[in-house]
Amino acid sequence: MFDVPLAAIDLSGQPWNGDNLYQLAYHVKKCMEADLDCPILLDWHGGIADGRHRVLKAIATGRRTIKARRMTWRPEPDRKAEQP
Repeated sequence: MFDVPLAAIDLSGQPWNGDNLYQLAYHVKKCMEADLDCPILLDWHGGIADGRHRVLKAIATGRRTIKARRMTWRPEPDRKAEQP
């Protein structure tokens, strides 16, 4: 486990597509309840594999770093990619 600067995490992705206000409220509640002592999980490219609610809470509360772990394995896909 290590501390990663929030500025080093790619935040350009859209975490939740098509949410209405009720669904967004669910995510806000999850952010408020997120435990920042639990590390986020970064994938082999450095993207957030698990912990988006924790990252949002860290940003909203003014933190500069967050605890993280990096995946050391690359899971097999559930299905093969279709060839063109």
